Amino acid sequence: MTLVSESAAAAVREMYNIDDFMQNLISAVEKAQTINSAAPHCNIEHKPIVLENYVGIGSVIHNRNGLGFFKVRGRFSF
Repeated sequence: MTLVSESAAAAVREMYNIDDFMQNLISAVEKAQTINSAAPHCNIEHKPIVLENYVGIGSVIHNRNGLGFFKVRGRFSF
């Protein structure tokens, strides 16, 4: 027995389908450039996204002491 029905799983896959988003983005950029020839040129590149994670005693101390960029300061956090 699965927790998520097949139709719900298909709906989630459709919602987060990056291929449809990419095609819509490309067509919107091409349409904007044909309408306004003075618009700056836009390149859409297909490259992998690099994520870097740091693991070690230095990063643990840094994160535990709140030395990073994200800090909770009263009602405001940034």
